[in-house]
Amino acid sequence: MTPDAVITGCGVAAPNGLGREAFGAALRSGRSGLGDLVSFDASDLGRERAGEITSFDATPWLRAPKNYLDRNSALAFAAAEMAVRESGIVWPCLDRGHGVSVGTMAGNMESLSAFCARVAEKGPKLAPPFLFPHAYYNTTAGLLSIEYGLSGPHGQFCSGGAAGLEAVLFAAEAVRRGRAEAMLAGGVEAFHEKTFRLAVARGWVSPSGGGAESCRPFGAGRNGTIVGEGAAFFVIESEAAARARGARVLARIAATATAATAGEVYAAVLRQGDAPEAVFAAAAGSREADAVEGEAIRAAVGATTPVTAIKGWIGETFGASGPLALAAALAGLEGGFLPPCVPGECAIEGLQLVKDGWSGNPNSALVAAGGPGSGTWCAVILRR
Repeated sequence: MTPDAVITGCGVAAPNGLGREAFGAALRSGRSGLGDLVSFDASDLGRERAGEITSFDATPWLRAPKNYLDRNSALAFAAAEMAVRESGIVWPCLDRGHGVSVGTMAGNMESLSAFCARVAEKGPKLAPPFLFPHAYYNTTAGLLSIEYGLSGPHGQFCSGGAAGLEAVLFAAEAVRRGRAEAMLAGGVEAFHEKTFRLAVARGWVSPSGGGAESCRPFGAGRNGTIVGEGAAFFVIESEAAARARGARVLARIAATATAATAGEVYAAVLRQGDAPEAVFAAAAGSREADAVEGEAIRAAVGATTPVTAIKGWIGETFGASGPLALAAALAGLEGGFLPPCVPGECAIEGLQLVKDGWSGNPNSALVAAGGPGSGTWCAVILRR
């Protein structure tokens, strides 16, 4: 028998709340983190809104001062330390082979862009050497492994909107297979002008096709998404290891699946576990993608299972989106609620979208991630 993988710690940095409690409270009350875009001028693109974490400072969550951290790494460090503190796990612990896995779509774009700009301006000999090591996709994973002494399995995932949840699935599998008794896993995506312009060019960002800027998953008149940023990390352990040190188990990872399409991943995860009591969808306001996912949900769980999608409150956070939805599911299972979808008429027939005033006490939830920049979909079922 393989050991059960459980979550003992969760940390969140989101546009509508820093910390798991603040994030859960914001979702429960329907408080949006979307607002005016402040990082740069996007008027040439006809866009004015974003889901940015304003006035962010990672210092309270750093174990030691850092000479430099890319914003992507800073967000990850904050969420990771929150998860470690909640879990109560003692790191460094070099002799136990604990590991780390991280997902991100764009990586450390801040450092990469700055380094490339200096190379173009002054030539490679005069480009600042300290920036280059921070420009790799796996820089954040490497820095976290150093920070916490994680000498076991390492994973780095860059599968677009599925990246962060794929990192979580990798960690859960490492625990189940006995490759590690504990893993630090999650996803992160920092807001950056180049990523934003790419998303606009790909037609992902509202208002694609006209109308006002909005992010209305599954909604009538939806016309694209709003770009956000954030991070969510988890301490994932074998249940035996967690019990042995007296840790509180937040939830069990009951089933996982990876596939190429929404339809395939919803069907695959349900073949491994019982039907969930709620679904946290990946929907972000795309006319086509939301319709496809809505049909996949209806085929998998029917028309009576409540469905929610949190991107209407925080925007499309790409590699961080799956872990942020997982953190939202944890908050709902613990607090006995489901976050409402952004108010509006549901345009997908046969979906039971969660609205304000939903009452219940869910004991399980299916979380899905996929979409922009990816040919990969991931899903996980959590149980209390």
